[in-house]
Amino acid sequence: MAIKVDRPGDHAGDGVVVYVAKSKAEVDQARDGFAEAGIPVDLPEAAIEAMFAAGRKNLPIRVTAADFRRAQDVIDALFPPPVMELPPLPGEAQAASGAEPQGPSGASARTGPHLDTYVPAPVHSAGASVKSLDKSGYKVIGICVMSFLVPVLGLLAAIFGLVSAVWILRHPRAQEAALKRAKVAIGFGVTSALWHVGILIAWATGNLPSLVG
Repeated sequence: MAIKVDRPGDHAGDGVVVYVAKSKAEVDQARDGFAEAGIPVDLPEAAIEAMFAAGRKNLPIRVTAADFRRAQDVIDALFPPPVMELPPLPGEAQAASGAEPQGPSGASARTGPHLDTYVPAPVHSAGASVKSLDKSGYKVIGICVMSFLVPVLGLLAAIFGLVSAVWILRHPRAQEAALKRAKVAIGFGVTSALWHVGILIAWATGNLPSLVG
């Protein structure tokens, strides 16, 4: 609901000022609107005409406090407040002119209704990804080889190495060198896993001491 700034608080009489009419025509409009809404208001026709004829510039229209909310709705419908035109935001101005807003370094920026969001340009890191895969291949081979030396936990290390090697094989940017290292790691990992499984079976069946001896 709009708030009118031209409603002075004239507290000399009874009731609450809901609107300040600037002419007799506005008073008549308000009286008719209040009558349709069933809001009682004291606006004698003859007295009002005499007031404006005597040179009065405005007239506060009062209603009871209980009817103030409904009366304000009637006034807002009869005398809507002026609409203020705000200047467009910078992003909206560029969109209206057909130019695509640009962010830093020529990157595109998408403009929302209230906020310009910067979308950075994609960074191509193919070279860094290939180098990282090559290093990962060496590490996986080392894990699978070291898994032979640690009882029980070595089986877990072998499984981890196998999973890592399979991940390298399935990576879309893995080069030939990384693929070869991943295959070598799989060989060591499978061998280590079988070795540890055999040790566990021998230990469970009581044959481990004879194997060691």
